[in-house]
Amino acid sequence: MYEIKDGLDNIAEYSVKKRREGEYEQRRRLAIVLMAAFAVASAAVCILLFGIMFPAWLIPLWILFYSIVIPLIYLPNFNIEYDYRVAGGELNIAAVKNRRIRKELASIRLAGAEFIAPYNGSFRETADRAECDGVIDASSSESSPDRWFAIYPDPDGGQKRYLIFFDASPKMVSLMRPFAMRGQRY
Repeated sequence: MYEIKDGLDNIAEYSVKKRREGEYEQRRRLAIVLMAAFAVASAAVCILLFGIMFPAWLIPLWILFYSIVIPLIYLPNFNIEYDYRVAGGELNIAAVKNRRIRKELASIRLAGAEFIAPYNGSFRETADRAECDGVIDASSSESSPDRWFAIYPDPDGGQKRYLIFFDASPKMVSLMRPFAMRGQRY
């Protein structure tokens, strides 16, 4: 986790790395096992189809390709960082895969958000009971003490509502506080 210092009092940028735990780690391990199993199974199918004509020296190369080269291409998708930026009454959240590919996940007008609060205590129940059309988890982990959530309407003006989880630095909290609904104390 790191916070970018830029000398401006009304802008906060924060970045966290996705922790490998829970369901996220299970999906990663399953992907590794499936890739290794696919390498062995595809080599076996080629031997069965081509029989003796299949060169024996190609089998180790085949397994090497599927168990090393393919994971080098696929597994970087599991190296994720989330960047948060609060500026001008907007919260922008982006996912960065393998420090190369940046994808904007959400851009929220804080004044238009229905609810912004830390994900703990009674606020946790509010987030868990919320009936939303989409859920985005852009937090470092489900057990993060800095985990916050926001419920916001569809930015395109539709009837959908979205729930997004994110980590917040103290500076982000101070910039979001004026936009929280009255009665929310955190």
